[in-house]
Amino acid sequence: AAARSNKVDAAKSFLKSKEVAVARGEEEQRRREAKHEAEDAKREEALGLLKSKLEAAERFERELELEAEKSRKVAKEVEARRREAERDTARAASLNAECTSERATLDEMRRQLDADRRRLEEDRRKL
Repeated sequence: AAARSNKVDAAKSFLKSKEVAVARGEEEQRRREAKHEAEDAKREEALGLLKSKLEAAERFERELELEAEKSRKVAKEVEARRREAERDTARAASLNAECTSERATLDEMRRQLDADRRRLEEDRRKL
């Protein structure tokens, strides 16, 4: 009876440590998700700004093309702004790719946590 009680106590202790580990994992997951959501919001905001910057550069370029005969210097400035906008847009695309990769990592971690939770529930049911 004492050995059985020790086994039950050990199993309960093991389950408790598993629960603590799962809770820690869930909390870490929540922190990561919150961080990624904040980063996503920043990226979306930056992308919106870059798009409006690109649209503004394109509008400005069209206006300058009408007066290109009068000022080649201004036309060169527009070209430089267009290149800057393209570089910024390429950077935004790179950030989006990075975000997609991080989301995949989060999804895998979520799947692992779900599997751990299921195993924990099975272990509980076995007791």
